[in-house]
Amino acid sequence: MLFRLDTDLVGPSVLLVQTRVAIDTGRLPNGYAETHTRDMTPMLTALRPGLPVRYRFLGNAVRRCGRNSTAGPWKQAIPLRGEDAVQWWADRAPVSGLTLRSLLSSTSDPMTAYHPPTPRPDGKEAGTSRKQSKDIRVPYAATLYEGVAVVRDPAKLRVALLAGIGRGKSYGCGLLSLAPAPHDG
Repeated sequence: MLFRLDTDLVGPSVLLVQTRVAIDTGRLPNGYAETHTRDMTPMLTALRPGLPVRYRFLGNAVRRCGRNSTAGPWKQAIPLRGEDAVQWWADRAPVSGLTLRSLLSSTSDPMTAYHPPTPRPDGKEAGTSRKQSKDIRVPYAATLYEGVAVVRDPAKLRVALLAGIGRGKSYGCGLLSLAPAPHDG
């Protein structure tokens, strides 16, 4: 499952959820939310080289420290900002089947997540100290990328659309959305 919370300053927030298995929205409480479902098959089959598209993607723009890094311990995630975050997406877009024509980026606040106590093998709760039961910062730097691109490799793009891109998927990163873009000329 991939998801992204779109919070434009105009109108209510929208939670986009993409799964390979249909969600039973009838199980949501009455009045919980307005829901719409769409089949992605028409979009996935329409992808062809040279097709212009608008894209929106919330990416976890981080760099992992190497064994000899002076920036931090090995494998530590260092959040990228500014031009480094832009370059992060510019490097991943071609691997995902897109050639970027334009790119606007905006960095969100650091993400937090609540990690509940983990049950122990003996059935008792572990991790119930005050420090372990509070929200903790997770090392995910969310950057929203929007712009126009051209489909370069439809097969790679289908994989990116269905599997997501990068890390941080459990925190709302990785979902790539496409929409038709006007043709040049």
